[in-house]
Amino acid sequence: MRVITERDLLTLLRKKEIEYRGTYEVEVPYVITPSAKSLLRDKQILLVEKNVPDTSHNMVNEVSSEKNTINELPDRFDYSNGIEIQDAVSQLIQLLYFPLLPDDFFSPLVWQYIEKQQDQLRRWQESDFTSPLDNIIWSYPGEKFNFRCCSWRTWQYSVGEVNRQINRIEWYMKSRDCSKTFGDWANSYRKFINNEEVIRCKQ
Repeated sequence: MRVITERDLLTLLRKKEIEYRGTYEVEVPYVITPSAKSLLRDKQILLVEKNVPDTSHNMVNEVSSEKNTINELPDRFDYSNGIEIQDAVSQLIQLLYFPLLPDDFFSPLVWQYIEKQQDQLRRWQESDFTSPLDNIIWSYPGEKFNFRCCSWRTWQYSVGEVNRQINRIEWYMKSRDCSKTFGDWANSYRKFINNEEVIRCKQ
């Protein structure tokens, strides 16, 4: 059974295979994530089902509520059995390379701290989110960020992308047992990238 995700729809929009206020044809059976359904609604795209079987003698769908039908996954079964979560964590790891920042924006010590966070996120991902995540808070012992080689706007954009991805993973994890593990790690990492010391270093 095909799973339609927000990522799939965004790819189709970029390729102009579907358009704003257009239609999107999909063969049944399928499931669609809540975020994908919301995107279709926001873009005013009509979902058109193809090859719909005759269900006049099948009462299975009729017992499902409007909110939880065969074509809409509840939150705790969403994201293709964790595929979306795996992808989201992989994207976060990539964002932590801070590709828009020059190498000398951070000191070697700060880069080592970031690399350690990437490494433990990979281990956590490979363990199917069962291994612990260390909540090591960076305290900036005399470290400064080099804003002479990078604009403040570039830094803010990079931080915003990381924060947005962290928020996305927290939402994905909200019904999982490991949600607190990631939440604690996220809070400690936010103290690193949102620390007021960064603002003082800008001067």
